[in-house]
Parts: sequence; structure tokens; C-alpha cells
Amino acid sequence: MNTLSPTDIFREWFSINGGTKYGYTRLAYYIGYKLVEKLVYEYGEIGAVTIWNKEDYKQILHEKLGEIDS
Repeated sequence: MNTLSPTDIFREWFSINGGTKYGYTRLAYYIGYKLVEKLVYEYGEIGAVTIWNKEDYKQILHEKLGEIDS
């Protein structure tokens, strides 16, 4: 991620034409879906979509991303 151009990041993570590195197109959407699914399970729907109101929301998101499995 740190060495790719914005165009390459978009192509790899968001485009249907991506997937060359990890083998999945639109990988970012899948990861986002799994993250929201986990947040809804743990915080409920309203809590999940308003998680950004918490002072430590970045830490929470990092932790939840680390818990996502395939």
C-alpha cells in the first residue's frame, strides 16, 4: 500500500479489474463488509454506524480488523 500510486491502490482494492496481488477483486469492499458485520454483532446496528462518535474509534477499528478471519 505504501508504494502504490492512488490509481494502483484503487485498481487493486476497489476495482473489478484488480486482484492481482491477493487474488480477489474488490477486496476492500469485502473487508469493509466483514468489519461492519462484526461491529453490528458486537455493538448493534446503531452502535456500529455511530462508532466514530467514540473517542477511541480508531483503536476499536484496528482491533476489529485484526479479528476478521476468512
